[in-house]
Amino acid sequence: MNANQKIDKCQFKIGDKVIQTKNEYDKDIINGDIGYIRSINLEERTIYVDFENPERLVEIPLYENHLELAYCITCHKFQGSEAPIIIIPIHSSYGALITQRNWIYTAVSRAKRVCIIVGQRREIPKIISRNHQQKRFTNLARFLCEKSQ
Repeated sequence: MNANQKIDKCQFKIGDKVIQTKNEYDKDIINGDIGYIRSINLEERTIYVDFENPERLVEIPLYENHLELAYCITCHKFQGSEAPIIIIPIHSSYGALITQRNWIYTAVSRAKRVCIIVGQRREIPKIISRNHQQKRFTNLARFLCEKSQ
């Protein structure tokens, strides 16, 4: 996807679209933030990422970071963001555990202008009929109680 020159011992190229996969509050970057690699400094072992929404340039360690290429990502990694065009693959092999009604709604709602669904059309009514969300064990209540004490 990126025609820029490959840099030795580096998984990224200047201009690569990346996504942050873990919260790093000290750097003002959140899980799901999308950005572009603006520069790579091998001597200082840093990269500069130009993040969107809000726009900011962040210095990140070159090797010990929580970045992944973001040319194609899941709707779950997208963390509430939107894109002009969303393509949703549908296939029976995904299984009922993942393909629930809330999943397809979330995936479709990520599109600003165009949503393209490709794959097995007969699976869509099955997905819509599945409304059994998995119970999540987040420990949120416990964390909130601990913070308030």
